[in-house]
Amino acid sequence: MLSSDPIRANGAETRAFTEAALLLSLVVLIGTIGFVSIEGWDLGRALYFTVITITTVGYGDEGISQGGRVFATLLLLGGLGVASHSFAQLVQAMSNSERVARKRMQARIDKLRDHVIVCGFGRMGRAVCERLRSEGAAFVVIEESAHGVAAAIRAGALAVEGAASADEVLSAAGVERAKHVVSAVDTRESNILITITARGLAPHVRIVARAEDIADEEKLRRAGADVVVSPLRTGGLQAADSIVNPEVSRFLDDVSSVENDVAMTSVIVGAESELAGRALGDYGREVAPHVSFVSLRRGDASPMIPPRGDVILERGDHVIVAGAPAEIVRMKNDALVPSR
Repeated sequence: MLSSDPIRANGAETRAFTEAALLLSLVVLIGTIGFVSIEGWDLGRALYFTVITITTVGYGDEGISQGGRVFATLLLLGGLGVASHSFAQLVQAMSNSERVARKRMQARIDKLRDHVIVCGFGRMGRAVCERLRSEGAAFVVIEESAHGVAAAIRAGALAVEGAASADEVLSAAGVERAKHVVSAVDTRESNILITITARGLAPHVRIVARAEDIADEEKLRRAGADVVVSPLRTGGLQAADSIVNPEVSRFLDDVSSVENDVAMTSVIVGAESELAGRALGDYGREVAPHVSFVSLRRGDASPMIPPRGDVILERGDHVIVAGAPAEIVRMKNDALVPSR
């Protein structure tokens, strides 16, 4: 029975694995030394015959003596039970270790709040996860294949195995506590079904869904998606921009490049932030001289593009900024720091 304490259970399974491996090694060692002593074989031949004896493969008696046959019989009678038990313990220990690892991961997922659920770890899903990780956002990957789950875990993500359109799988990923769901699987039917299921389980969650073509966009919106992304359409527009507006396209590539010293993000002025009440231009000159303020959205009003320097920041303002990453990080931190 699996212990309710993952750490204790993992220790018990490790001990069982070690004991089984040592016991099996001891049987193999005794058999090898016995055949070397009785038959005068070299270690390689003695080890080979020991293994085929205790595993009952039996490729022949290797021309052994009468004493060797007696020893082989005793080894078979005693070693077969030990080998079978050891193999069973090894398999069980590995299986239990996987269950303990999954339980530990689920415990970490259960603690998340306001996280992002990424459905699918294909090209789009990987790109989403890389960006979320760079921003320090908490996220969980849902993947239907064991290979995809393993890839997500190797990449450092929390992962749940199963179909993201299933209620129990989305619930295991914490959809009721999540802030965003990204449906990034490769089939239109799955993306529509995931959107419907997520919307039904968590009416509050913001859903970003992938559309394979333009015709799917309206279907996904009717299914409950807040934002619909079409990689083919976006790629086509980027290709066109690189021809029509090459400098703009190059700038956007620079902004999105992790290796470039330019970042672009949004900043939300917190309820008790020390940014509230400060003029945008004053903050830029005093704290963030290498940051440009692209737009400012306040409530339901139309965004100011770009905002004037004399605009006084208010709680809840959404400001899109571009510029030096360090200064942007400073501004995001200031937006959360309570005023003194």
